Amino acid sequence: MSAEKLSPRQQMIGIMYLVLLAMLAMNASKDLLDAFLKLESGIDLTASNFKQNVQPVYNKISEAASFNSEAAKATNQKAINIQKEAQAVFQLIETHKKWLVDNTGGVDENGIPLAKDNQDIGAEYFMVKENGKELKERMMKLKALMTGCIDKKDQAIVQSINALLATEEFKDYEDNKMSWEAGISEHLPLAAVTANLSNLQSYIRNAESITVNYLFEELGINNYKVNKIQAATIAQSSYVLKGEEYKAQIFLAASDTTQKPVILVGEYDEQLFASKGEIKWLSRVDTLDVSDGFGNYKRFENTVGEHSWKGLVRIPHPNPKRKGEFLTYPFENKFLVAQPSAVVSSDKLNIMYMGLENEISISVPGISSSKVRVSNSKCKIDKKGDGKFVFVPNSTGKTDVVVQAEINPGQWQTMGSYNWMIKKLPEPEISIGGKSLGSKINKDVIVAVGKVTATYSPDFPLTAKANVVACKLEINTSNGILQLGEVPNGVFTNAQKDRIRNLRRGENIYLIISSKGADGISYKKEGSYIIN
Repeated sequence: MSAEKLSPRQQMIGIMYLVLLAMLAMNASKDLLDAFLKLESGIDLTASNFKQNVQPVYNKISEAASFNSEAAKATNQKAINIQKEAQAVFQLIETHKKWLVDNTGGVDENGIPLAKDNQDIGAEYFMVKENGKELKERMMKLKALMTGCIDKKDQAIVQSINALLATEEFKDYEDNKMSWEAGISEHLPLAAVTANLSNLQSYIRNAESITVNYLFEELGINNYKVNKIQAATIAQSSYVLKGEEYKAQIFLAASDTTQKPVILVGEYDEQLFASKGEIKWLSRVDTLDVSDGFGNYKRFENTVGEHSWKGLVRIPHPNPKRKGEFLTYPFENKFLVAQPSAVVSSDKLNIMYMGLENEISISVPGISSSKVRVSNSKCKIDKKGDGKFVFVPNSTGKTDVVVQAEINPGQWQTMGSYNWMIKKLPEPEISIGGKSLGSKINKDVIVAVGKVTATYSPDFPLTAKANVVACKLEINTSNGILQLGEVPNGVFTNAQKDRIRNLRRGENIYLIISSKGADGISYKKEGSYIIN
């Protein structure tokens, strides 16, 4: 641990730990054992603080990986592995501590183990039952995982981790060697054993913090140390109407908004820049105003067709030793200027139906939805917002949907007229439990379902609801026809269900059904179900 600089609080805890451990070896009083337990609480707090301080570093590494940098993604995976294994070993130790306390009588009302002076349980648990051997192996595995993330040139960091997670043999006060497992448990009271375990947890959090901070510093995301940085643009639209203004923002991916890049727009010798890094401008150069890391680009274009624009983004070099130098990144983008047009599409299909609220999406590229209006001679039209219109037809047949847009204040221009078809809804289908009229059906199904339904075919692409408004029931048995009367709204009464339960195979029920579709049109249908 000599290579790792500890805080005064940590140094004090370490000194107190050594002093109290020596006193424990001399059969110290129970008051001192209580003091040792208080020291353990301090160690637990230190471990907790380490965990809280390292979590933001994990978050920053994860954030860097979200930019799709291969280096950042690889570092993030290492960090994930370290966090997972460190937490697993930490929790394993916590499980050991709980077992030791629970199996020696638990704790008193102040949370102090009742058997704090028990000098047998530690050795029995870690030596005889070999739990110490498993813990040692897990500590060694964690140490190998952490040191494997450190570059060989950074030996001071490696030595710090090795010291914190050391599992070498112990030497007692007479210079006798003992195993690592014995050193943390043998001839020690329970209070000392649990304090030793808490100390290990503190070391794990310390080593975790050292390793993850090292990974973050090597990644250097705050200093633009990523494997790829490129300039990017965000345009309000890459498709504009003739006479409209094209607008875009230019920014650096994974950039620091506290930096103020220099953004230059113009034609330059791309081959010279790619080969030698030299900038030779071939046209007029515009320097954009920059706010919060964004350069704002505007351009008026009155010529129909594709247009491109390019330039360079320059930022101060992140290395303090190269003050005054710049990193330069090229960018390029294109946009299309087109004649006015409109887009009209149904959210379901390109047919409208009587009796339904037919929702249709209508937009004009480059024009806000608030500046688009629609007309039609056969429909009532309501605007829902976000480019959606609801058409309620009043007659069937072909119809034209006319779209207009407000190009300039008070100036409306027809963007197109589109042919649509208005149809009636299909006749609802009658069924019981999915079985249509004329089918064979089990009487238990009729009783369980308990009703006759009117629905549209599953092949019909819209959501519409039909209803059974009236129904009459007859039963045909070997003894003749039995009139059972009305089935209210298609729902069988209990008496009707009881009679159906008594039907035999080959007998049938006969229904006369009146239904009404979503468009308000009424239908009448009759037929039978044969009991199988």
